[in-house]
Amino acid sequence: MDNIKEQFQEVINEIIDSMEDEDIGDLFDLTKENSTEEQSISELITIKGEIKKLTKSVHTLKINSDEIKLKDEADSLINFYEFLSSSRDSLNSMPKIKHFGLSKFKDSFISFKKGMEDIESFYENVMDKFSLTTLARVGDIFDPNIHEAIEKEENKDKQDGEILEIIEQGYRYKDKIISYPKVKVNKKDF
Repeated sequence: MDNIKEQFQEVINEIIDSMEDEDIGDLFDLTKENSTEEQSISELITIKGEIKKLTKSVHTLKINSDEIKLKDEADSLINFYEFLSSSRDSLNSMPKIKHFGLSKFKDSFISFKKGMEDIESFYENVMDKFSLTTLARVGDIFDPNIHEAIEKEENKDKQDGEILEIIEQGYRYKDKIISYPKVKVNKKDF
């Protein structure tokens, strides 16, 4: 193999020796241009590969950022929904207006209640838009896979294992449970 290389080198040297000075200069310029072109092509390929890597990284970061943003929005909606639910429960537990002897405030309380119902309806629509659903309702049967029983009570008028009260609502985001509901169950051994 070394012999072939030496013979090839001798032939190339003979050709170069037989060339005019101008032809040798043109050959030198041609080889210089090719190496610059080859180097440029190599650099472009490297840059293209780096751009692909960066594009993939940016896409991955965007997906992760969108998931975090949706989780934060879902948590905010959950907190506000729970506030609305507790406000509605408080309003419903208030004594009737006539007991206060303040009948002129009746319209104000009715308007307040209507406003709270409108806000609750609005946030239920927003929750639907974000694929956020509640996991427990009073009257549902206790399911240990999705409910957390933290209290039990015996009520003969209710079915065994029936949820009597929702202490803290649980939520599902799309197909993933993000918080489990805490419930009071009718005389269910758990």
